[in-house]
Amino acid sequence: MAGDTKKKAQQKVKDSATGVEVAVPQPPKRLSAYQIFVQQQRDATKAANPAANSQEILGILAKAWNGTGADERAKLEKDADEDLETKKKMWAVGEDIREAERLRVCKALDMSDKTTWASLYEKVVERNEKLGRPASPRSSKSTYKPPPKPDAASIKKSRQWATAFQGQTRRKAVLSGLDAIAALSSDQANFDQFGNDAIQCFYDVARATEDPVRANALMFVEQLAHKWRHRILSRGWRSSGRPTPQQILETIVGLYCLERVGVSAPKLKEDVVHAVTLTGPDADDSLKPYSCKDYFGWDPVHDATVPEGVAEVLSGEAVTVYRTLCNSLIHAFYAERASINIGCGYADVLAKVATLRPYKSHGELPWESYVDQAYLITHVVFTLNNWGELALEPELLPHEHLFIRENLGVAVRGSVRRSTSE
Repeated sequence: MAGDTKKKAQQKVKDSATGVEVAVPQPPKRLSAYQIFVQQQRDATKAANPAANSQEILGILAKAWNGTGADERAKLEKDADEDLETKKKMWAVGEDIREAERLRVCKALDMSDKTTWASLYEKVVERNEKLGRPASPRSSKSTYKPPPKPDAASIKKSRQWATAFQGQTRRKAVLSGLDAIAALSSDQANFDQFGNDAIQCFYDVARATEDPVRANALMFVEQLAHKWRHRILSRGWRSSGRPTPQQILETIVGLYCLERVGVSAPKLKEDVVHAVTLTGPDADDSLKPYSCKDYFGWDPVHDATVPEGVAEVLSGEAVTVYRTLCNSLIHAFYAERASINIGCGYADVLAKVATLRPYKSHGELPWESYVDQAYLITHVVFTLNNWGELALEPELLPHEHLFIRENLGVAVRGSVRRSTSE
């Protein structure tokens, strides 16, 4: 049985003739209680033993496992069952994606769209053997020629993770990170607060990388997008009467995320447009549409500079000029991409970035302002390169490029994980 399991886990092959890869999807497997224990205790054990290497950490965990009692192990078995159920739900959600991928592979290999994953794998293995087999020994002269070596472009496209620096280690880390974000998003309280961020995170990862990370990210993003739309349509996006600027901004972000992943919500969008423009059911001659100052706390069109101490619309707290401009830049980007006019455009806000250049070092600003400045700089780049999808020439953003190059070490040494990851 163990041999069969190992064999199935290795059902992945690339067609020599076309370069098309066939990776037979494998349903989720139940982790053992010990594996769950290691997952739960690894981070705390690393923190308690910072000088220990990976093998030493595993040794410490093994000793700790031997000291667990029956009750604790019973709880871990239950945790393993719950973990499997969560994975099964995610697996079920991805059925459409797996079917679409199977049809794509069938078409690319010029095979019937009825061909199963198992048959695809077997036929490609058989085809590769025929292509790579030398001429018969009865022939006096072999005509066999090895396939040409792939060029740099094909290697980059099909073997991105295999050729990257520590590619396999990084691939595993990214896949583990995606699973962790998906697990956090399964908590309703987390999803209510960060659902939009999770959807965008998965989509951006899918756009910027190759399989298998891309496939996992797409599976999660479709699940969360439909979940967000269902929640909004069932519970409503406005509390009562006229929605607040905060409610409008949050819903615009959600609409942007849905439209990026191809999930339609036309009635919701129409309702938001009516609320922004005071038309349709929201028409009221006694009211004026919200201005960009209502949305951002300042007016990017008429204010010469970004004012200090603006109250953040989403939290109500007074923030730095860098945070104010960053928030405005992000929300103006979302609104423009969702084709919703909130009184000013992305270009109006972007133009104000020049008023904060040249950027300052960590010795010239309070730490909070320095971190907010770094966050602004990364989001200038993100909104211009469509969140990592496009490549920008450093010459286009010399100030931002210089700051990131010179200050990355500051974020790393200061253990500012958010700034470092941005």
